[in-house]
Amino acid sequence: FYRVGETWLTSGPPGLLITVRDREGHILACQVRPDGGGRGKYLWLSSPNKPGGASSGAPCHFAAATGSQLWITEGPLKADLVAQRLGQPCLGVVGVANWRSALTLLGDAREVILAFDEDQPSLAREAVEASA
Repeated sequence: FYRVGETWLTSGPPGLLITVRDREGHILACQVRPDGGGRGKYLWLSSPNKPGGASSGAPCHFAAATGSQLWITEGPLKADLVAQRLGQPCLGVVGVANWRSALTLLGDAREVILAFDEDQPSLAREAVEASA
């Protein structure tokens, strides 16, 4: 998002807009899954070089639900699906190497379930171990 005079505009490709929210439901950042693929599966809406623009900062997403478990997965869209389908709150980190971004959102969780992608388990394990 950026400003031109009194008008706010968005900068990014057409596609599915995915909001990244905090515990209170405030939008912290947005990702786009571009129509037709392209440069990447998900892109951050970011405009640091435009008037009034800002960087996304790649924050952790909180998908609210009433369950007693707290799930942690990769990505805000997947976290929203977990919260909706399982009825459990879920944190969506931006890649397994960014797991630390979830720490401030753990709250008083008694049971935490890690549900990271298994597409390349050895790389994921190495990323977590390297950042620990």
